[in-house]
Amino acid sequence: MKDITVTSPEEQAIITACRDMLNTMGVMKKVPQDKQDVAIKIAAAQNLNPLKRECHFLPFKDDTGEQSIAVVTAYEVYIDRAEASGQLEGWFVEFEGDVVLTKEEREYYDKYTNTKRSIW
Repeated sequence: MKDITVTSPEEQAIITACRDMLNTMGVMKKVPQDKQDVAIKIAAAQNLNPLKRECHFLPFKDDTGEQSIAVVTAYEVYIDRAEASGQLEGWFVEFEGDVVLTKEEREYYDKYTNTKRSIW
């Protein structure tokens, strides 16, 4: 296995988590090492830890039929980073029909209507 240059303990933890996740998924046998390294570097550069479900690795076959891997960022990461940046002003979601919310609700302040809105 090729070593990846590490700059911080947090980055080392992410790289170790990525390798563990890829190994658990059985991807290590299917996807070439260079493509695994690229996926791991992408996750580490964005501080995305797969064990915290901040990103997901999706193996697929590219146009040439060769195995490859994609890194998909979790939706919650976008929300959390927007909140941290101060640029999230809120949004409104409307449901029609019978809806059962089974997840934790979060509230966001909507500065246009001066109200707090809940979203899950």
